[in-house]
Amino acid sequence: MKLGRVIGTVVPCVIHEGLSGVPMHWVQPVDKRGEATGRAVVCADATRMAGPGEHVYFEGGREAA
Repeated sequence: MKLGRVIGTVVPCVIHEGLSGVPMHWVQPVDKRGEATGRAVVCADATRMAGPGEHVYFEGGREAA
């Protein structure tokens, strides 16, 4: 798991069948002190509970499947 902060919302122009209705967020990876590390990534929010400014955990790579 990785820690990140939601910095915005993404509005896709094409939606994959399995992701219909799932919000997408720009997430800035952060270290344990809350400082930005690396480039922002797009994350799907299946819980529909995250919003801008909130800290979230996210998965990348094979773990996400």
